Amino acid sequence: MQDTIRLMDQARFPNPSAPSHARWLAYSRLSVLEKRAGNETLSEAYLLQARYWYFRKFELSGETTEKAFENVRSFSMENCVAFIDKWDRAHNEGKSPNYMRERRQE
Repeated sequence: MQDTIRLMDQARFPNPSAPSHARWLAYSRLSVLEKRAGNETLSEAYLLQARYWYFRKFELSGETTEKAFENVRSFSMENCVAFIDKWDRAHNEGKSPNYMRERRQE
């Protein structure tokens, strides 16, 4: 995931809010992965970065600062986990991602 974020730093995106959206998704996923691995401090740090990029995504798409802040304020750890789980299932033929299936088998 860190390599993906570094690649995003070098990429050119046609839409100004696209890099923010991609970083929000990457940091959200990292936050959930670290939470599930038991690394609460790192999970919270990644959530903080995810919330920052979530804010920037709304700002760059033309939202007011107030509206962007409202959206960020509601993006809690619980909402982050729920979103990532839903996103993973939607992009994995309705199944949880491989790392979750492997954890359940242990």
